Order: sequence, then C-alpha cells, then structure tokens
Amino acid sequence: MNSKKSNHPDSGIVRSLALSLAFCLSLAGPIGLQAQETANGEAFELEKLVVEGYADSLRQSMQAKRSTTEVSDVILSEDIGQFPDENVAEALQRITGVQIQRNDGEGTYISVRGVEPGLNMVTVDGRTASSGGFERAFDFSTLSADLVSSLRVIKSQSADLVEGGIGAVVEIQTPKPLNFRDPRVARLTATFSHMDLLDDWSNKYSGLFSQQFDDGKQGFLVSFALEDNVQRTDNFGNNGWVRNAIDGGQDLFTPRFFLHQSYIRDRERKGVTGAYQWQPSDQIKLTLSGNWNQYTTEQARNAYNVNTPNRTGAFPDILDDYTFNENGTGIAFDGQTNQSVPIQQYTLRNTIVNGYGANIEWKPSDRLSLEFDASVSESYNDSNPENRVDIRWNPAEFPAGVYSLPESGSGVPDLRLTGIDPNDRTLYNVRQLNLNRIINENEDTALAADLDYQFEEGFFSSFETGLRLSERTTDRPRRIGLTRRPANFPIGIETPESAVVPFPIDNYLDASGADVIRSWMVVDQQKTLDYLAAEGLSFDLSDPWANPNPLQIFSINEEVFAGYAKLNFETLWGEIPINGNFGFRYADTSLNSRGSSSIGGVVEPVSIDTGYDDVLPSFTIVAKPRQDLVLRLAGASVMTRPQLDFMTVSQTVNLERVPVSINNGNPYLDPYRADQLDLSVEWYINDIDSFSLAFFYKDVESFVTTSATTVPFTEELAPGVAIAPGEEVALNRPENLAGDTVEGFEVAYQKQFANLPEPFDGLGFTANYTYTKSGIGPRNTIFADADLRNADGTFPDSALTQLPLEGLSKHSYNLVGFYDKGPFSMRLAYNWRERYLLNSRFHQNAPLMREDYGQWDGRIQYRVNEKIKLTLDAINLDDSTTYEFYAHDVSSPNPDSAERIRLFSQTGRKINAGVTYSF
Repeated sequence: MNSKKSNHPDSGIVRSLALSLAFCLSLAGPIGLQAQETANGEAFELEKLVVEGYADSLRQSMQAKRSTTEVSDVILSEDIGQFPDENVAEALQRITGVQIQRNDGEGTYISVRGVEPGLNMVTVDGRTASSGGFERAFDFSTLSADLVSSLRVIKSQSADLVEGGIGAVVEIQTPKPLNFRDPRVARLTATFSHMDLLDDWSNKYSGLFSQQFDDGKQGFLVSFALEDNVQRTDNFGNNGWVRNAIDGGQDLFTPRFFLHQSYIRDRERKGVTGAYQWQPSDQIKLTLSGNWNQYTTEQARNAYNVNTPNRTGAFPDILDDYTFNENGTGIAFDGQTNQSVPIQQYTLRNTIVNGYGANIEWKPSDRLSLEFDASVSESYNDSNPENRVDIRWNPAEFPAGVYSLPESGSGVPDLRLTGIDPNDRTLYNVRQLNLNRIINENEDTALAADLDYQFEEGFFSSFETGLRLSERTTDRPRRIGLTRRPANFPIGIETPESAVVPFPIDNYLDASGADVIRSWMVVDQQKTLDYLAAEGLSFDLSDPWANPNPLQIFSINEEVFAGYAKLNFETLWGEIPINGNFGFRYADTSLNSRGSSSIGGVVEPVSIDTGYDDVLPSFTIVAKPRQDLVLRLAGASVMTRPQLDFMTVSQTVNLERVPVSINNGNPYLDPYRADQLDLSVEWYINDIDSFSLAFFYKDVESFVTTSATTVPFTEELAPGVAIAPGEEVALNRPENLAGDTVEGFEVAYQKQFANLPEPFDGLGFTANYTYTKSGIGPRNTIFADADLRNADGTFPDSALTQLPLEGLSKHSYNLVGFYDKGPFSMRLAYNWRERYLLNSRFHQNAPLMREDYGQWDGRIQYRVNEKIKLTLDAINLDDSTTYEFYAHDVSSPNPDSAERIRLFSQTGRKINAGVTYSF
C-alpha cells in the first residue's frame, strides 16, 4: 500500500530535536548503543564472543547465524582480520549472495542477490551511513576494516529494521568498551605493503585501547587507523564505438579513440572511533559514541590518446581504411588518425564522513525494555575530476596509425603510430587550462524510540514497537567546469623543454600481451605554468567559483516518519519448536527539491514539494525439527528510495529544437518497491561443520532508470514552461518503469577435518555459490529495427531488448582453504563472479558490460607469543585484470561477444607484511 502527497513544509525540526536529545542524554551520562538482538528479544552481543583463531571465528559466526531469526550471515572482527582484505567490501564478498564491484583493484560497492548497490541499506552502529554524494550506495572504500568489530548481512526484512534494503541490510558494528571480556585491551598493528607495478612501499598503522573501571560499570575506548597507500593502475580504453549508418546495408561500428593510461595514486585513509559507556545496573546502560573517517586521493594520470576516424552518415570513403567482421565491428585499421596527443592530469578527491550520537537502554521491569537514540551523521565530498594543462597536436597533418583486434574477439588491440615519436615535444603545443570541481554535502539526523514488552506466557513471547523520525539534507553548493586561456595566448606555443619530465614507468601494460605504445611525452603541469608565467602568459586562477553554473547547484531535503509494530511468538508444533514474528512498518516520506530552471536561456529558481508513503508488512517463521536442523521462511514488502540527484528540479528546456527538448530530474519519482520471499534450510553438523541452502524470490513492482523518449507534454514534466498540453516533446530524465522478478538460490558448506591425525587436523575449507536470474532491467533501443518505430518515434516494448539489472551476475562463488592449528594459520581464498551489466545506456545507448572476474588472495599468520603476531598477505596472486566491453549481442542477459573493448585494467599483485603487538 502506498500513496503520493505534496505540499510538504521544508524544516530542520529533526536536526533540532536530535541535537537537543543528544545533549540532554549526555548530561544524564555517557550513552551507549544497543546490542544486537534476535527477533524474539534475546540479547546477542557479537563483540562478547571470544575468538581465538580462524577456525574459532568460523564457529562463532556460525553460532551467530544459527541464533538469529532473520536470514543473515555474520563476520566477526577476527574473521575480518584473518582475511587478506583491504576494506569492509572485500570482507563482505566472502558471504553467500554478496558480490563486489572493484575500482582500481579495490572493492568499493556491494550487490546482494543480484540487486544493485543503491538498493542496500547500510548502518554503522544502527544508524544509517552515507559515504558522500547523491547515491544511496555506500562506498566501502571510505571505511577501514580495522575499525570494525562485526558485520552482519540481513537478507530477510523485519518490521524493526530501517526500510531501504531491497537487497539486504548491512549492519556494521564498531567496538565498545563494556563488550570486551578483559578490563583492558590494547593493541597496535603496523603493516607495510609493496605492489608489483610500483617500486614503492606503503604503510598502515592501526590501534585500539579499551579500559573498563568502576568494577566494570564504566569504560572508554579509542581506535584508529592511518593508511598511506601508493598504487599504480595501467589502463587501455575506448570511450565508445560510433555507429556509422550505411543506407541499405549493415551498420558499421568504429572506435572513437584508443586511450593509453597509467595512474599513480596516493591514497590516505584515516579513521577514528570512540565510545564511553556507563552501566550502573542491569536496568540501565548509557553510551556516547562517534566515528570520523577521511579518505583522500591524489592522482597523477599520464595518458596518450589516439583518435581514429569515424562518421555519422556521410563520407563513406573514411571507412575504406577499416576491416569489418560479420558483426559490423571495425576489427582493423590502417590509415591516417584524427589526432594523437599526450594528456597529463591531476585529480584530488577528499571525502570526510563522521557520525556521533547518544543512546539509552532502560529496563524498568523484567518484562519492559525501552531504548532511545539520537544521532547526527555528516559527509563532505570535494572532488576535482580534472585539472590539467591542455596539449594539442601541432603539425597540420595527423600521423598514420595501425590497429588490429585480437583474433579471440576480446582483449587489447595491437596499435602503433607510424613515422613519429610520441615522445617528441615539438609535435605538441600548449592550448589552455581546464578546471573542474564538485562539492557535495550530506547531513543525516535521526531520533528513534523503541519499546519491547515480554509476555509472561502464551503463544506470543513479546511485543515490539517504535518510532523513527529522520531528516536528510543533500546539497551540491558548488560545481564548476572552466576553461581558462589568457587573452593574449597564442594558439601555437610549443611545449617548453623545461617542463618535460621522463616517462615514469618502464613496463606499461605488460599484462595485456599487446603491441601498444609504451611511452610518450610527459610534462610537469606546474613547470609548464611557471614557464608561461615567465613569458607573460599567466592563467587567471583567481576565484574559480565567481561564476558557477546555477543549473548544477541544487539541494534536496528528505524527511521520513516511520513507525513499526511486531509480535514475536514461540510455540510447539507437536514436538517441533517454532518461533518467529510478524508485523508491519509504516514510512511516510516528504521531499523538498530546490534548484534552477533554464527555459529558452532564462534561468530562474525552482522549488517543488512532494512525497509518498508505504505500509510494509513482514513475517518470519523458524522451525527446528531436529536439534541440528533449522528451517526459515520469511516474507516482506520492501522499498528503497531513488538516488537523490535523480529527484532534482534543475532543468534545461530548449525551445528552439523541434520537438522541444527537456532535460531534467524527476522529483515525482516513486521508490523501488518489491515483495520478497526467503526459504532456507540450515544443517549444523557439529560446532563448526555446516551446510545451508537458501532460495529467494523478489517481485519488483517498479524500478528507476534514465530514459530518453518523445512524449505528450504535461505540466508535471517541466513546471513553468509555456507548452500546450499534449504537444510532443523530447524528454530525457529518470522515470519509473514496470518491474519483474529476481530469483535464485545460495548454497554454502564449511568443514574442518578435525578427525585427521595431527598435524592435519587443522585443515578445513569453506565454499559457497550463488545463482541469480532476473527478467527485470531497462529496455534498450540500440538494436531495435527502425521499421518498428511508432508514429511518435518511440519503439513498442516488443521491439526493445530486455537487459538484466545493473550489477547482477548470474553465477558467483567463493572457495577458501585453511589450516589453523596452534600458533600457525594459513588461508588461500578465491572469489569469482560472472560478467555483469555496468551501464544500460553508455555511449550511443550501447550496454556496457564487465567481464568475468576471479581473484586469488592468501594469508600466512604466526603467533610468536601471546603478545606478538606476524602476518603475510598476498592480494591478487594471479595478477587478474579487469575487462569491460560494449555488448553488441544481447540476445541473452550475458552476451557472448566482447570484441568492442571499453577498458582493460591491470593493478598487479600486492604483498602486505604486518606485525601486531598486544599489551
């Protein structure tokens, strides 16, 4: 059940109330976060589990999974520490149903059961988490795994969970002082890293100090992680294949350009968590807690661009230099290029995420428990995606070039220029300075109150209810994209010799096996600017924010009022114990979107109020027909709100075009909505061996995608535009489209060979596999027959190609072999996922795919004594590479042909050596 509404007043009431309550609670005493709970109200504090080795961590994680009502998986802190994982995303990939997206070799976003990253709800200490920007997806690269005590992935929804997790709810817990077994816990870890592709060392330092006092009634904790990581990535790419329409014949596709790139990236990640707790009695527990994380990346990009000729409907002789295969793909070229230029670029990204809050748990009687929570979280993202001196080809005639795609149909082509040296600075001139910068800001505030009443006897064991009021404000206060050139700047200034520096690497793209350009001219940007200044040609760099583009500055305020009621039950069906819950959650969402509208070149501010509400029923039934067997059945209605920049009111209306074109956001979007069902069977063979099988089904009512189509005009499409209702307009904006189903199954097995003779009794393995299929996804027009167009220029659904969901791999699996006995442990892990859709409409509407990817990681650990532990990690042992391509055959969700290259990326192996000292 859902509905829309409008006329929502914009206010900051939630922030004011949250800050007031946090202040009042802090006066009463230090405030704490709630423990994890099972659905029947039994406290289950993950941090209090005692973990003394990798096998024990598997044992305790299995017990946590077994004890909870929801379909979920748990990873404990020692488990995270035992894997050779760079961050939380790479720890989560070991869980069945979880697939990660890697950028530059590091895990960033996760998909759960085939659902895209933005459809997961991520919380830190029970509070919604943001990583900056407008997407709902959480970027896990901003969070160090060293600051996490436990992870829990909840795949079945219950009424008490914050709405927003169509894929899953991911709960991240940071450590708390009163949850440790020992009164004092202190440790320091130093890790040093070396990459194959870069002859340089990186380092990471982390530590934790926790102290209890007042006979264990009070405690404080501080943890930190400091990482300085230098890495290199080699890429070879192409930003699109141009469709060259041939009258009466086959469409021919030629590459826009081939781009050689090598990035050297200096990444700093800093994080601090803190907590102070006071539990004067069993009836009350108070805590203050907070976290601060900063992620800074400085990147130097050296690239060389070779433009290949193409056309859009004229000059067929341009195509004579190409050889095309039966698919219309230009597999070879021998002729004159359009242009070949070096590119040097500097990029800086700075993201800060912090959160703090107050919580009180109060148990006035044996049956009644109350909990109150107030929190504020903030994120700030400052990014200049491009800051470069623009260099152009100098001679009047461009060089000749030759390329040929691999015979296998996929991979990096052989490519070379003839008759020139790409390192010759006299071939290029300095043209202008390009500046880009974007700032995004987010603030989330929330108030929550929960009640739990335990019944004395009967079918129902307890009743839970609660309210939550939250407000999220997202701003893009600044964005610029400028080209600066002095008024007296001559077009043909030769690249100064004083600015040229040696090519920084000697093994560019060795892993590709292709004959590509291996080096080119590199200039130092600052030395170039210094030279120009000495020649009286200084660029005007003063106040780059002086003339921002108002159409790219906007603000969105989202307020949510939510409440829930849940009944937990326990009973016997014959001799079979049955427990579970049923309930519902109500969420009322109000939205205020502010921006600017350009109509015929006239820019004016715009503001729209809208909203919707949802009633989300859910149930879970758990049966234990045997002591070692657990059956779970869960169902729920779920929803996830669209990403915030989709709902901006900023728009551009071009009245000169025929038909009139409208490009805008859509504040009237409905959320993603779905009904889901989960069924799992779990066999706990002994205290560590287990087997589980889970089936899932999601009926997605609607999803959101960006579409370009011709439609009859209505006032809702572009408020304030004087166009007659019903007149055809060309519209490009996010829209709600009808959904379909997502379904599949997961299977997992873990085993330790404890019955083998010593020392082989420490051997074991874990394995899991996930199968997901979907009929849902955006419809693509690129392969539709033009003769099937409707009269208005659109295509009927029957003529469109159905694509899979973005981020959905049909098959994925994990294999981990381990040895854990005494002071020595060792693991070898392999993670694999099948190719998947990255973008349904990339260049010229072509679907963009990422190829199958698998990676081996390993770890060796030795405990010298109770205080010292040594570790050695090997990441990406097999030197796996990433390959992306434009699909030209989408007759199935995973097209067979991958010949139209988009990107080949190599990050190389990485070795970490670390020591941990506990005292």
